[in-house]
Amino acid sequence: MNKTQKIESMMEVVRIVVGLVIAYAIALAILFAISEDPLYIVQQFVLGPFSSPRRIGTIINLAIPFTICGLSMCFMYAVNKFNLVGEGIFMLSACMVTWVSLLLAPMNLPSVVMIPIMLIVAMLTGIAVSFIPAIMDRKFNANVVVVSLMLNSVIQSLATWILRYQMRDSSIAYLGSMETPESIQLPKILGSFRIQAGLIIAIICVVIVAILFYKTAFGWKMRLVGANPRFATAVGLSAVSISFIAQLAGGAFAGIAGATEMMSNYTRFQWTTTTQH
Repeated sequence: MNKTQKIESMMEVVRIVVGLVIAYAIALAILFAISEDPLYIVQQFVLGPFSSPRRIGTIINLAIPFTICGLSMCFMYAVNKFNLVGEGIFMLSACMVTWVSLLLAPMNLPSVVMIPIMLIVAMLTGIAVSFIPAIMDRKFNANVVVVSLMLNSVIQSLATWILRYQMRDSSIAYLGSMETPESIQLPKILGSFRIQAGLIIAIICVVIVAILFYKTAFGWKMRLVGANPRFATAVGLSAVSISFIAQLAGGAFAGIAGATEMMSNYTRFQWTTTTQH
């Protein structure tokens, strides 16, 4: 890394830190202004999340699906395609993981087999769904933002239909699937912190994406296409194909995020709306 790249990297970190500090300061100012006991409220806001191992674990658990979803969007943004279908993929992948696990439950497969199968199912779901806005953008020059947002509504209805008519548990009073097999449920780790084992999946995903982006030819091609598609085409790269593949890869990671959330926190699929991930 040369001197210019080091300065650019440092400035990027500074921008992020300054943005976080400003947002945090605004939140504290609002709390201080509207609270009857501002000192107590501010203390809870600043120190409360770190007051016990369980609360620290909760923060980390909440960050896991957002981290993997963020990795998904890295692929979209790298090629300047604002494909927003990740929200729908997150929901549908969780639904498909539940459905397939229920179909495989009679086989009594061990966790070491079931969990990889579920992740593969989630990735294939993400690839299949992200293919729709990607191919419409490629073949018909459709607006990928509009297509992906509309597709999210369709996916929500599809997942609800699968839940209601294919795997609903009629023995419970609310709308929910039958219980998933224990073999796909990820355990808690780190004792009293009760952090999801999905943290391990998230870390592996971060490492894979970092290597892919900065240590492989395809990562360089994605970043070049995103920075200057005309130049990329001029040097012999297929900007359209690279953008297309990047969107499919992003969809795969969004699927992993949905599967990880489902296997970590739920024993039944019961989402009837998207989760805003």
